Amino acid sequence: KLWPIAIHAVLHDESAAPSFANIAPVILYADHEDTAAQAFQIRGTPAAVILGVDGLVAGGPVVGGEAVVQLIDDVLAEKGALTS
Repeated sequence: KLWPIAIHAVLHDESAAPSFANIAPVILYADHEDTAAQAFQIRGTPAAVILGVDGLVAGGPVVGGEAVVQLIDDVLAEKGALTS
């Protein structure tokens, strides 16, 4: 479980929204113009970026399913190190 982290999925179009049905809570944003991808210089999907509470990039960006899972695993490992 991620702590206190909010998941915000940015989708090019809403057709991918059902993929997030089992991830809760998640806030979905539609970005038809790919503004977010351009801002973070992301050239592919899936991708992930971790933003800190200060709005600065705290992790990533990473592209590709395995890279996204690894980024999440790294965050969870860091959480474990902080709470141990």
